Amino acid sequence: MNTSKQTQIAQTLFEAMQTNDYNQWSALLSDNYVGNYPGLTGANKAMAQTFNSVFSVAFPDLKFNIKNIFEVGNTVVFEWSGGGTHTGPLATLTGQVIPPTNRKGMIDGVLVSEIKDSKIVSERTYWDQVALMKQLGLM
Repeated sequence: MNTSKQTQIAQTLFEAMQTNDYNQWSALLSDNYVGNYPGLTGANKAMAQTFNSVFSVAFPDLKFNIKNIFEVGNTVVFEWSGGGTHTGPLATLTGQVIPPTNRKGMIDGVLVSEIKDSKIVSERTYWDQVALMKQLGLM
């Protein structure tokens, strides 16, 4: 499959998170990056890295599967599924830490990335937090 440069950049973002390589992950983001995630809007690079890295700690076996890729102009949209086993502490945005449940969680999501000059300038990620909490036995 022949993929564009924009799609390759967005795919590399998933790969970097899956391998816990936040140096590579951060290098893909522009200096003026803005991320929007469930529960966190307007995140800069540092905030986004902190938000995303907690999942690598809580789910060391975290894996993503990209189901569909759509690209229009500078925008790349991924439909994905991701999951792993909750064997590490999960830090929340409120400062709470959820101890490991040793349960598996699998969710579906969508990532919308805007890419300019070979850098991700904005990102919107959508996934169901309630579904994950139910799978972990927390709701």
